[in-house]
Amino acid sequence: HLPRGLTAIIDPLLDYDAARGTDLAHTAFHYLETDGNIARTSQLLHVHRNTIRQRLDRITTLLGAGWNASPRRLEIHLALRVLEARGDLG
Repeated sequence: HLPRGLTAIIDPLLDYDAARGTDLAHTAFHYLETDGNIARTSQLLHVHRNTIRQRLDRITTLLGAGWNASPRRLEIHLALRVLEARGDLG
């Protein structure tokens, strides 16, 4: 088991997804994995680019402005990668 603090930075995403059945954490993961490429993220998730943009807006609302810029970007990306590696992400 991992320390809770390791992924706490993305708790707002996980809570939102759990409560609403959405896929924001998975979207954020692929967005960061593709270095912020909306077109590639939409291909990987099989949704329209506008859907990705809407999800990114919601992620920004939940995590705050600058979530996808250094240094927070790295912390969020690592937390999402930990969940992905454990099989706990989408």
